[in-house]
Amino acid sequence: MKVFNVNLYWFSLALLSDGVFAYIPDTHITDGGLFVKPSLEIGVVYDDNIYNEQGRGTSSVIMAVMPSVNFKMDDGINYYSFDMNAEKGIYETSGSDNYTDVELGMNAHIEPNDTHRIDVSVKGEWLTESRGTGKTEEDFEKTDEPILYGKNTLAIAYEYGAKQTKGRLVFDLQYYEKKYRNFYAITRRSNYDSVFLGSTFYYSTRAHTDTVIEVNVEKIGYDYNDPDEFNRDSDVYTALLGMQWEASSILHGFIKIGVQA
Repeated sequence: MKVFNVNLYWFSLALLSDGVFAYIPDTHITDGGLFVKPSLEIGVVYDDNIYNEQGRGTSSVIMAVMPSVNFKMDDGINYYSFDMNAEKGIYETSGSDNYTDVELGMNAHIEPNDTHRIDVSVKGEWLTESRGTGKTEEDFEKTDEPILYGKNTLAIAYEYGAKQTKGRLVFDLQYYEKKYRNFYAITRRSNYDSVFLGSTFYYSTRAHTDTVIEVNVEKIGYDYNDPDEFNRDSDVYTALLGMQWEASSILHGFIKIGVQA
């Protein structure tokens, strides 16, 4: 495969023409303190086997257009960000394989005081699975166009305890969903969602070293099970004990042992 990439970056937006450039040239700051960072990437790829066929395959030039923009507000302690990313793929020899992927995400970090911290993350993705990969691997003719699916994620974490105290307690809630949107005869068995609940206790034993106790449960449920197959739904329980350390801002590690049922 030969790959040729061209990167373009927007340095201004008409909507924000009155804004002030931040420290990074391609970032804008509005009068209200909102950081805006747009970009555009264009990639041109020659693929000599777009369907991953055995032996000689179908070739094509593929152009990908990838715009994105990030919005962020940051007061030094709390921050809020919103991301929009998209990718449009155009196949020169097969228009039916063209695709459009979109991703929207929001993140927030809130500290009402030095004892309470809240992190929230929400993401929605509308994606495609190219023919010859995933469910059509080794048989791209199963479908006449890419398989479409979506992923939704919600994660909330609450931490109690000041950073300088001996003990800190963290509670986690995560929801994940994966849903296919076409070719249901092939894809419906793979639709599922999961809910994760966890708690972690950190106890500072010495400078930059913590003992960690972690307990969590994850509930996984599938939308569809064939009548003659076993039920694939499951509940997973995990308990871990370990340590983590931070030698510097770039050197850190952890070790955990535990049981899972």
